[in-house]
Amino acid sequence: MFRNIRENLRRVWSTLEPSRLARVSTLVSLGLLTGCSNLLPQEKTVVASPFDTYAEAEAAFDKVTPYETDLAELFDSGYNISTFPNVEVLTYLDLLARFLPRDSITLRDLDPGLRQCLEARLECRGYLVKPSRIKKDRVGNWFMDTLYFRRTEKRFGWEAEALFVLHNDMVVYKLWKGTQRIDELRDRKNPLGPLQNIGNAVSSAVDSSFD
Repeated sequence: MFRNIRENLRRVWSTLEPSRLARVSTLVSLGLLTGCSNLLPQEKTVVASPFDTYAEAEAAFDKVTPYETDLAELFDSGYNISTFPNVEVLTYLDLLARFLPRDSITLRDLDPGLRQCLEARLECRGYLVKPSRIKKDRVGNWFMDTLYFRRTEKRFGWEAEALFVLHNDMVVYKLWKGTQRIDELRDRKNPLGPLQNIGNAVSSAVDSSFD
């Protein structure tokens, strides 16, 4: 049994080629010289929309009035369903699943406009729009990040969801959900750094020897 363990371990460690060790040594040397976070990659994720800020998106939503705003006016408000990216079109069945998730909730419990629309079935549909502006930055020590010892990511911006329910092209119900200010810090640590995958392979090799 122990002979199998030694053979499996030898096979795992043999994957550490000299060229890879040289690259790791170079990164270590650079890391000792600099810990600048401005060397880390940055990512900016923007969902294209006419709204630059959360306040603009919410103000446009507030202009939509149930039983007064039709589909054309909804487009003019800034929520142009035909050009807005990633719009989710909901059938009446999707809306039923969303608003009646349990038997304890019935149509009687819903807003009158939403209830009448759902009762119309095929004439009822919803549009779920998700405007947002999110930026992601990797922060912290470049050396620790590059060698996978520790990765810290900062996520900030805003995001929202606007649901419009239409009955025969007339808005009869609307719902808003949003996060006005996103400021998150995600920290992930790998004690073995670049050898993390090697450590997992060693663990698998040892486990397979006992099978």
